[in-house]
Amino acid sequence: MIGSLPVDQVALPATPSVPGSVQHRATVSAAVLTMVACGLGEPLAYQAEKSGALVQDVVPVSGQESFHGNAGSVPLSFHTENGFHPHPPD
Repeated sequence: MIGSLPVDQVALPATPSVPGSVQHRATVSAAVLTMVACGLGEPLAYQAEKSGALVQDVVPVSGQESFHGNAGSVPLSFHTENGFHPHPPD
């Protein structure tokens, strides 16, 4: 478990209100998460998914509560991320 990581409270953006939201500015939280990810492997993103954002916000969006995805509030079942892609993550 990783805890007590820095969060820039002043720069913390509002919770997104539409599905597919992507931050276009670097944040302290995203930088710390990316550094941790680099210690575990090589972070990658797909252009077709959230404009290729390496760090994606997973937040419930109003009106999408029953959606099975990163905008809903329903627990996700076991699944493979981007299993359809010709070069899936390993």
